[in-house]
Amino acid sequence: MLGADVIGFHTRRYRGHFTAALRRLLGLEMDADGHVRYQGRAIALGVLPMGIDASGFADRAASRAVSAPATPRVALLVGTSLQAQARWEILEATLSLLGYPVASLVAGLGLGGLALALAAQKTAENVFGAFSIGIVS
Repeated sequence: MLGADVIGFHTRRYRGHFTAALRRLLGLEMDADGHVRYQGRAIALGVLPMGIDASGFADRAASRAVSAPATPRVALLVGTSLQAQARWEILEATLSLLGYPVASLVAGLGLGGLALALAAQKTAENVFGAFSIGIVS
């Protein structure tokens, strides 16, 4: 972080925690102007709270698009994913009990998955692009 020219914090307290860590770990002190000198540079430590448009946020949260229940397809996808995860964990536990090196098998699957992902990169990109357009629409 000390490579930046300005480091902003939401509150004085957060900046105080950061300066305490600088003092303890690096022996650095913040000067009266809110700067820390490090490797010949002056780094500004500011309190820069971020705000939001509260009424706009509330309006969007109350909108029909946000409050609508999940579609049956999304619920089915989540349920199927949870079932697949449970089946994988059962398989993993069984293989482990039978003495197979599960970590090596998972690493092999990871390499195979990487090869498959690289081979099908464009197809996966198009599928996920269409999926995200469907969700936004």
